[in-house]
Amino acid sequence: MVGFKVNRERDLPLRFAMSEAWKAAGRQALATAGTALVIGTLHVPQPFLAVLAAQVTAGICFSNAGGCLPRLAGVWIGTLVGAILFAIAPEQPWISLPLFGLAATFGPKIFHQRGGPSSAVLFLMALAGMFVAGVLNPQLGLIGGMAHAISLTVAVMMTFLVSRLFPVGEGTPPRFSGGWVGISGILALIVSRATMPDNAIVATIAGLTMAFSLSPEAPPVLAKLVGGILGVVISVGFIVVVAGSGNDLGVFLGGLGLSLGAFEWCAITFKKYGVGIRQAAAMFSSAVTMLPRPVDSIGSSGQRMSAVILGLVIGGLVAVVSRSWRPEVKVAMEPTVWGS
Repeated sequence: MVGFKVNRERDLPLRFAMSEAWKAAGRQALATAGTALVIGTLHVPQPFLAVLAAQVTAGICFSNAGGCLPRLAGVWIGTLVGAILFAIAPEQPWISLPLFGLAATFGPKIFHQRGGPSSAVLFLMALAGMFVAGVLNPQLGLIGGMAHAISLTVAVMMTFLVSRLFPVGEGTPPRFSGGWVGISGILALIVSRATMPDNAIVATIAGLTMAFSLSPEAPPVLAKLVGGILGVVISVGFIVVVAGSGNDLGVFLGGLGLSLGAFEWCAITFKKYGVGIRQAAAMFSSAVTMLPRPVDSIGSSGQRMSAVILGLVIGGLVAVVSRSWRPEVKVAMEPTVWGS
C-alpha cells in the first residue's frame, strides 16, 4: 500500500503534463481548423496568414490586459500604422523603409508591455501585411492590407472562443527580445521583393517574428531552421494526401486540425525539442493550402515555404549579429512566435 502511494505521487507530474498537452492539442486543432473554415468561406486573399496567427497565439493566455481587446488593438493599430507609412512616401523607399523599421522595433515593444506577446506579434503581422502590400502595389495595397486585418481578426476571435473550451494556463509569458526587429524586417522585405515579390509579405513577417522571438543571450536559430525544414517535408506530404483524397474539404480541415494539434502535443510532451517542433508547426500552417485545391496551388505553397525559410534565415542572422554586438544583454525568454 505504501508503494502504491509513492507511485501515485511520482506519476502525478507526468499525468498533469499529459493533461496539459492534450488540452493544448485540442486548442490548436479547433482554433486553426475553425479559422481556416471561416476564412475559406469568406474567400479572403492569402488566408494562410489567419491560420498562422491562430497557430502562433492559441497557446498564450488571454487574461492579460482585458482578454482579446489588446490583440484586436494590435491588429487594427498595426494596419493603420502600415497604411500611414506607405501613404506618407509611396514612391520613396529611403523614407518609408526606415519608418517601417522604427515602427516594427518600437511598436511591438509597447504592445508587449501593455497587452502581452500576442498583441505584439499581431501588431507585427498586421503592420507588415498592410505596409508591404502598399509598397508592392500602392493602388491595391489598401484593399490587400484590410483583407489581412480581417484575417487576423478572425484568428483572434476564433482563438478566444476556443480558449473558453480549453483554458490556457497562466504560465510565464515570453518576453520581448529587444533585438533588431526592424532591421530584420527591412532586410527581409528588400531581399524578398528582389527575389520573390509575390511572397514578400510572407518573408517579411517571418523575418520580423523570427527576430522578435529569439533571445539575444542564446538564440535557438539552428533549432528553428531545422524545425522549418521539417515543416516543409511534412507540408509536402500533407498536400499530397489531401490531393489524393479528391480535395475534400472535410479531409483538409480534419487533417489540418489534427496535424497542428499533434505538433502542439509533441512540443509540450517533448519540451527539449519544443522550439523546433513549434517552428515546424508554423511552417506547416503557412505552407499548406488553405482551401482544398492543392493540385492547383502546389507551386504557390512551395514558394511560400521558400519565403518563410528566407525570412527565418535573415531573422536568425540578425539575432546572431545583435548578440555579438550586445554580449552583456541577458534575457530569459521562452520564444513563442513563428512556431517557437
